[in-house]
Amino acid sequence: MREAKRHIAGFLVLAWLLSCLSAYLVYPRVSAAEAQQRDRVGVLVAAEPIPAQVPLEALHLKTASADWRHG
Repeated sequence: MREAKRHIAGFLVLAWLLSCLSAYLVYPRVSAAEAQQRDRVGVLVAAEPIPAQVPLEALHLKTASADWRHG
């Protein structure tokens, strides 16, 4: 029984160490990807003049990329 508990504790320590190692290795890539995406915001704009009292449809709108920090 003691040996089984020791094995379980060893596996838990190993799992914790491997999870810390994987987080350490993955974090720089995630940070770089977030830094690239942080300044870009998708904004819906009118693709053409839209008359009053007309329900919006997909053809009336388009998506434009905007840099939210610089207006």
